[in-house]
Amino acid sequence: MEERVTQYKDKDGNVRTKTKKVRVNTHKATLMFRFTDWVDRSPPPSALHYIDLFLLSRVYTFKYIYLSSKARSNYSRQKAAFIKQHWTDKQYDFKFTKEIPHHAEHCLSWNPERGAKPWFANCCAMIFLDLIFFGWIQRY
Repeated sequence: MEERVTQYKDKDGNVRTKTKKVRVNTHKATLMFRFTDWVDRSPPPSALHYIDLFLLSRVYTFKYIYLSSKARSNYSRQKAAFIKQHWTDKQYDFKFTKEIPHHAEHCLSWNPERGAKPWFANCCAMIFLDLIFFGWIQRY
């Protein structure tokens, strides 16, 4: 923790000082969880048969990551070893993020057999609208 002094003017115009303790991060470390086996339990692509009916479809995919008992104990061992190696002070944060490589949660599916792309699905239109601050129209 570090004390920071800031100066400000009150409503009467007098200069006041305020002391505040702030947290200063002095160290950051990351580690990828190592595993050897995994199982994808996604539904088969045939479950998305309705996409053929539309010109454009928004597709949102959820990701659920469950660890088996063996994987959970392996994760706990890796986590403990990592914290022991990088524990540099009394206060530390640990965050576990679940990322799947090349997985996009939101995507837009276009069926060329149904017709041409609409104007709002054009990359050039998006850039133009962003330049004139109307990009929200396309995103809506």
